[in-house]
Amino acid sequence: DLRTIKPVDRELILDSIKMTGRLVVADVGWQSFGISAEIAALVTESAFDALKAPVLRVALPDCPAPASRKLEEVYYPKAEDIIQAVRKVLDSSR
Repeated sequence: DLRTIKPVDRELILDSIKMTGRLVVADVGWQSFGISAEIAALVTESAFDALKAPVLRVALPDCPAPASRKLEEVYYPKAEDIIQAVRKVLDSSR
């Protein structure tokens, strides 16, 4: 759980990966080009050998935000999406 993203606490992230071997990044921004992509890149570049499962990101899809309630229900990630990602990472093995 990061307190800031600038500066990003690289050591905290990498120490956590070395302990658990798994990473799910939940972000309120778009999946591409945001903090979730930066954290995923950091981990794969600096601690790839420690990973036991692929890095998963739960974030907004790479498209404009919808204006209707029905589309918003599909567009915005929910707690269940994060839970599913965590379960998937825990079930994965390398």
